[in-house]
Amino acid sequence: MRSLSKNAALRALTVPAALAALCCAPLGCSSSSTTPSGGTTVTTDASSDLGSKTDTTTVAVTPVINLTVDSSRDGVAKAGDKDDEDFETVFDATHGASFLPNLDDDDSNRIEDFYDETIPNDKAAEDLAPLLVQAWKDVPEGATAKLTVEPSDKARIWAKFSDGTWGWLAGAQGVCDGSAECNGVGEVAFPIDLLKSGAELGLEGRQFRMSASTKDTDPLFWDGQVTVTLTVYDKNGLPYSTAAGTDKGTDKVVLRVAPWLQNGNLSEFDNFKSMSFSGKGNSAAFNTDLVAAKKAIGDKVSYDTYTYYIDRWTQDWYQTGTVQIPGPGGTVRGARVYNARPFANNGAPKMPIVVLKDKFLGPDKIALKVYWKDNSGSSFDSHGNHDLLPGYTNGTASYPLGRILTGSGILPETMDFYAAQRVQAPVVVVNTTWLAVGHCDEILSYVPAKTPRGWKLLYGNDKMAIEMFTQLQKDGNGAVELFAGRTVYRGDAQMKTQPTIDTVMADADLIQSSQAAHVKTDAAVELVKGELGLTEDELVPIPFLTEDLSTNEMIAWQPGTVNSLVMYDHIMVPNTYGPIVGGADVFAKDLQDRLGTDKLGLGSDGKGMKVHLIDDWYGYHLNMGEVHCGTNPEQPPSAKLAWWKIVH
Repeated sequence: MRSLSKNAALRALTVPAALAALCCAPLGCSSSSTTPSGGTTVTTDASSDLGSKTDTTTVAVTPVINLTVDSSRDGVAKAGDKDDEDFETVFDATHGASFLPNLDDDDSNRIEDFYDETIPNDKAAEDLAPLLVQAWKDVPEGATAKLTVEPSDKARIWAKFSDGTWGWLAGAQGVCDGSAECNGVGEVAFPIDLLKSGAELGLEGRQFRMSASTKDTDPLFWDGQVTVTLTVYDKNGLPYSTAAGTDKGTDKVVLRVAPWLQNGNLSEFDNFKSMSFSGKGNSAAFNTDLVAAKKAIGDKVSYDTYTYYIDRWTQDWYQTGTVQIPGPGGTVRGARVYNARPFANNGAPKMPIVVLKDKFLGPDKIALKVYWKDNSGSSFDSHGNHDLLPGYTNGTASYPLGRILTGSGILPETMDFYAAQRVQAPVVVVNTTWLAVGHCDEILSYVPAKTPRGWKLLYGNDKMAIEMFTQLQKDGNGAVELFAGRTVYRGDAQMKTQPTIDTVMADADLIQSSQAAHVKTDAAVELVKGELGLTEDELVPIPFLTEDLSTNEMIAWQPGTVNSLVMYDHIMVPNTYGPIVGGADVFAKDLQDRLGTDKLGLGSDGKGMKVHLIDDWYGYHLNMGEVHCGTNPEQPPSAKLAWWKIVH
């Protein structure tokens, strides 16, 4: 990244005097006196020197010092608009201005826009929060002005010139991403010529709100707010006011940085990705089945595969979300955000953040890291252990944009980041220490439903799987094999014989581990149920057995069918390869009956989900993962994610 060159950025001012005024920043050419409590009067003076003797004749002057931001949230800052003017220092459910952390790359130069030396095009300018300086044509002779931004290292302010170009005005300079020090210019001389003509300014942020801790305990603490103040001084260096002292020569606005919004199963996805398995090998069936599912979903989604990274666990090495602020005409402006896992995996030569910046960073796309140290964390910090429960109301508690859900063991700085976003916090944490991989997506998911809540919770249910095998055996099907045509492993060892229903029921260790897993999963379900106020008819059991790897770490023995990709009314579940009875896979048929019919009112129309069986046996199941682990969906910013309407 390049540091900001102030001389290169401050160009094309139409008035030479204005350029000279800008180039004296930081402010050193006017007094920084504060306004006296009783106000001051404007006095006449025979000389323009601030140090010369002044006349005591009082001249009544009403200064026009007015900053305007988009407090009304219609995407435009409008001078004279009551909502924009009267709420310029507040932030509540109906008013308050916001700005973006401008970390995408609209000019595709491989540098986040915040660190560019210029605003290269109109597209890049859309990421600036609008801020207007009202024209004061009759600025008295000898007056000076200053603009301050606080904190100066968290934002930058640009001025738009008459030829449509932009020049840096105040705030952060240099390469200051992450926790590095940033050269923040918090006070600059504001050109009087721009005060006379009025000016269009734009504000961009350096970062998200990274920590919800207090300033005393966390050096990255920031309340997410930026304050901008414009003050005009008379030729004696005193802030303007009327003779009555009622109109001060200063105005202040406050803006809040937009939060990261995590995606969930009900998001309006338009794309999903997975690693590509080449050739005609067994694992390639995973891609083939996903292509067929995408075709069934239709043109509203696309499916991309990649070969540029060796990590097949696409859900795990990054998490998707969005960031946005209100735009004109009911639109939003913002970006997709790809949050990197804190470590490389499976011998990957590059950190996920490096790959994301190389392959994902671009127009309206941000590559983000919230961890402090490379290759920190554990499997818990892979993003299959990070999810989003949908929006809900439970008594007086209301979370319109949902709440982030995690399993155990998340890095403290990641949890701080989630808490700092506020609108999807506090985080709901379930115990996943008993799982070999340790991810909440191994036991919990959800799908749309035609209910007042709009969705139902899916959960792994070993008890139901045991009951299904028991009934199959009673019905005389004990000799029927499971996993027909599949190579079968227990742990790292290949099994010598194909399991049957009888051998399943005779395997005391498998039954015992499945019973123990049911208790653990049930505890997670009860926690979520209590937090959200779910009723029993909003819970959908998904049957499969769980094995213990002899280390008190459990993993799905059958394909873990709760670990699925949900997009709209479609669910992509692992192919069960269950016992074939009466010409049908018993477990696949159960899923179709349970999820794909109107029995439980699932799907947006209540007629059931479209169930797609995905062959993940070789690519994922035998490697201790399933469909959700190997895929990752994303969505663009959406007007439905109006976080600014939430009191937080």
